[in-house]
Amino acid sequence: MTYDPKTGEVLDWKVKPYNKVDEIAAYDGICYDMGNDKGVCDRKMVDSLDEIPYGQMPKWGQTARFLIDKKRKLGLGVKQRKSKNGKRR
Repeated sequence: MTYDPKTGEVLDWKVKPYNKVDEIAAYDGICYDMGNDKGVCDRKMVDSLDEIPYGQMPKWGQTARFLIDKKRKLGLGVKQRKSKNGKRR
């Protein structure tokens, strides 16, 4: 896919997303590629997945949402910042 590096808007899908979950995952990848904070990207993905009406999200989408939410809450994959005394927070 081709996207605008300033806005993240998809300009051309080389392969169309299979469904809404696939499209949300693609935008999460764009968010990562743009160098945004991974915690923010994951939060956006979980919020977008939560907008899919109950019963319309495939089981694998529900599993992905659960895992990404837990990863975000545990701070996994997010760079830790150093505090003033040099220890990681």
